[in-house]
Amino acid sequence: MASTHVDIEQAEWTPGTPFYGPAARYDGKGIVQLKVLSDRRAEGGGIAWLAKFSPPPGKLIKIDGSHRCQRLRRGWDPEPAGNPG
Repeated sequence: MASTHVDIEQAEWTPGTPFYGPAARYDGKGIVQLKVLSDRRAEGGGIAWLAKFSPPPGKLIKIDGSHRCQRLRRGWDPEPAGNPG
């Protein structure tokens, strides 16, 4: 695949709900925004984005590393070779 270039200063922030679902909103306001850098899923590749998380005043956002569960479900080795832990 050919490389691409995106001017991240000019790229627009978009709502994160298409990827994160309703959890990307709190009291009707978006708390997750994305800048899509590349989307090559149609060519069998992946998607790359910058994410901006904006918790409501007085709140925290918990980011869960559930990718490990996805890796295990797909049968991938959760501990790559050479990674002691």
